This record gives sequence, structure tokens and C-alpha cells, in this order.
Amino acid sequence: MRYILSLVLSFSIVYFITPWLIKLSNKYSFTDKPTNRKKHNKETPLCGGLAMFIGFFIVYFLINNYSLTKEKLWIFVGSSLILIIGLIDDYYKTRGKEFPIYPRLIIQLLAAFIIYNAGIVFRGFTNPFTGEYIVLSNFLQFLLTITWIFGVTTVINWSDGMDGLAGGLSLISSITFAGAAIILKQSESISMSLIISGAILGFLKYNSYPAKVFMGDSGANFLGFILSIIAL
Repeated sequence: MRYILSLVLSFSIVYFITPWLIKLSNKYSFTDKPTNRKKHNKETPLCGGLAMFIGFFIVYFLINNYSLTKEKLWIFVGSSLILIIGLIDDYYKTRGKEFPIYPRLIIQLLAAFIIYNAGIVFRGFTNPFTGEYIVLSNFLQFLLTITWIFGVTTVINWSDGMDGLAGGLSLISSITFAGAAIILKQSESISMSLIISGAILGFLKYNSYPAKVFMGDSGANFLGFILSIIAL
């Protein structure tokens, strides 16, 4: 019941706050304008990422009666950095400008390092022939963890080119992770997977064609960041 409540509550929060964020975005012109490269018909708010961020973390912190662990705190800090740099990037787009790549690169790598430092690490793998678990060296653990988080975050961002595409891919991934976590009896991963699934479903209600809202770079990067953490 706790897992079902996680999904329903995150969906409900995103579903109900998104119209208010859309009005706010339109009021302050935080919208993606059509161009020769962007074929949507009208200015579209870029607040979907913020809605999913709010919905996810409200449920993430409140639904479970656990203490605020270092891991949860650093996931929030890293995700906040990803969201903020994405919102800045989106703001530049609303003004017809391009945000420099290096600040984004630095922040994404910093956020990945924060997750590594929190103990969420690619530690090793099981040899499929012998069943032996092979622990990697500290250097390889660091390199693979940072590469994985940065890579997944970037791939989800690149997939955000059509209405519902990035959200749909992320939803499939999160549900798949939830299924794997159930088999492995990993309660924290089940909870995170279902919370983000609910948040994505709430967003997709407004992002299906023709989209009333876009997730923006802030949303695509946030989804990729959370999915990379769940997988680890």
C-alpha cells in the first residue's frame, strides 16, 4: 500500500500543480517559442521539470517514515543543482539565447560526484560464468559511476525532441526498474521508481500531443539523473 500510495500521491501533486505552473510560466514568458527548428504551433511553457521535481521530492521525503539520511540529502542536493542549471538553460532559450555548455558540464559532473560521495557507487559485477562478485578498484568505481550518471542524464536530455518521447521513455525505464527492484527486494529502489513513475504520468497528462507544457532541459536532465541513481 505504501508503494501504491507513493505513485498515486506523486501523480496527484504533479497533475494538480502543473496548470498553476503553466499560468505562471505564461505570465512571465517562461516559454519555448517556435522557430525554424522547433515546429510546435505556439509558445509552450517550460515548467514540466519543476513540477516533476516538486512532486517527486515531496513524496520522497514524506511518504516513508525514515530519518533524513545522508544519502537522501545528497540526492536532493545533486538533483537541485541539476534542476537549477537546467532552469537557467531554459531561461536562456526563452530569450532566444544559447546557454554556454561549460557551466552545464561542470554542474552535471559536480552532481555526479556528490552522488558518488554519498555512497551510491558502481562497485562491481557478478561474473556470469563463475557467479563470483568482482569488486572493481576505487578508480574504476569512481570513473564508471561518474560516467554512468553523466551519460544517462545526457541521453534522456537528447531524447526530448517530440511530445511525450522523453517522458514515455523515462516512464518505461522507471517501471522496469520497479519490477527489477521487486524481484531483488530492494525497497528503496521500488519506492523511488514508483514515485518518479507517478510524477512522469502526471506530467504526461499535459505533454501528450499537442503538448500544453514541455519538461525543458531542467526536466529531462532531472529525469535522467534520478533514473541513473535508481539503476545504481
